[in-house]
Parts: sequence; C-alpha cells; structure tokens
Amino acid sequence: MVNTVPRIKESQFHISPPVYTGEDRVSTLGPPEAVSGLANSQIVVDVKLDKYAEELRWKTPGETIEFVPAERAGKNVGRLWSAETQLQRAGSYQVEVKGPRSDRRIAIASGAILLQQDGVPEVEFVQANRNYTVNPGERLNLDIAARDDFGIGQVYVTLRQARTDSPAETIKRWRYEGPPGEKGKVEETLFLPIDASVFKPGNSYVLQAFCQDFSPMNNTGKSQPVTLQVKSLDELAIAKDDPASDAFAALAKAIAAQQAALGVTKNLLTNLDDVN
Repeated sequence: MVNTVPRIKESQFHISPPVYTGEDRVSTLGPPEAVSGLANSQIVVDVKLDKYAEELRWKTPGETIEFVPAERAGKNVGRLWSAETQLQRAGSYQVEVKGPRSDRRIAIASGAILLQQDGVPEVEFVQANRNYTVNPGERLNLDIAARDDFGIGQVYVTLRQARTDSPAETIKRWRYEGPPGEKGKVEETLFLPIDASVFKPGNSYVLQAFCQDFSPMNNTGKSQPVTLQVKSLDELAIAKDDPASDAFAALAKAIAAQQAALGVTKNLLTNLDDVN
C-alpha cells in the first residue's frame, strides 16, 4: 500500500523577540525541534512537505492555527506552508496534516515550547562599606553599578529613615533612552550632601538603589541597603578652648536655625490645610 500521508521535508522557526529587547530575528530548525524564546516573541513557522497536502495546522493546548500555503510555490503548490503565532506559555505543539482524499488530520510532528526568562536587572553600591557615620554638612559620593541582559530603562535611589514603617522617597533618578535602553554595564555616582534640613542629627537613614528595564513585566532589581548614622550635636561637641570651637558653635547654630525654620514651615502648611 502506498503511503499518501505528507511528511515534513524541511522546516524552520523564525523568532522575533519583543521590541523592548532590541534583539534581531533569529532562525532555527523547525518542527519537530523545540522552539524557544521570550514571552510575546513572534514566531513564523515555515514548512516544506514531501508531497501535496490540502491542510496544515499548528496546534497547542491553547490555540489552533491554520498554515497558509505559499503564494509563489510554483511546482511546489500544496507543499510550502507558513504559520504565525506568539509565544505566551511553555508547553508543547503538534503539526497536523490533511492529505488528499483523506477525511482526517494526522499529527506528523510534535515538539516542546520553551519560554525563556528575562532576568531581573542587577544594581549595587560599588563601595564595600554598607554603614556610614556622617557629620552634618558632609558630602558623600556613592558609586552605583547596574546591568541588564537587554537594556536598562532607569536607575534610581530612595531614602528613608531607619524606622521600619518609614516611607521611602526617591532622591535621585537616571533615565535612559529606549527601548531597549542602556546596554551593558551602567555606572553612576550619587552626590549626597548631608543637609540638616533632610538629615536630622542623631537619626539613622537607609539608602537603596533600584534598576528597571523596559520589560512590560516591570522587572526591578534592588541593591543591598546602605545605612547612614548622622552624628548628634553632642557627639560633635568640642572643648571651648579648641581653635575650632567658634566655627563649630556657628555650625550648630545654623543647623538649629535651619531645623526651626523647617518646623515653622511645616506648622504653617498644617494651619493652611486647616483653614482650607
């Protein structure tokens, strides 16, 4: 008996990664080989059969897609087929064919669908020190390094008081054009003045750096926290006969005045809110 079931002679997958990655299309061996890519990658499946077929289908647990015959097949009419789909989840696929004078479809290839993961960006403060004791008026320079497998969209740094229930505030942000964003390693420096209007003497604060890519999943990497302990005015006290005593007294007076002005401003804003 002559076998009339068409079989796959040649096949290819053409995989276009999501636009945000900035990656080019790649081609690999097609069915029955596995197909692999990031979520939302566009997949074109090209198949050449050894004989004429009436229908060809791409089938997964979640969808069934009809292959389209090639427009310029010439003498290969009914043998060259193409289908388009999108990678959404891992699993398996089948290619089913309906041959001439047949009333049923037969699976002629099956393979795995593998979903690649877009890694979370990495970011860290470069300095090994994670605990700083600082003086009011001092300035810290903290280097930050970040990287991502496809491109960085932004790096930012937050500050909060060391209390666990204290809200964090973004104090610095670097944005990069994209997608795909900044590829490779990104290095930035945070110039942080220990301003008494923000850093109250005697209090502790926590800095943390974050990095995001352009993935629709909003992948966000975060650094290890850095703790700042601001010296109290008592810790800064020096002897009256010290040559620097006058300068320190002036500094302490300026810090007290700045904090008092900040308190007046807060009270004024509170009263205005009450009036409104």
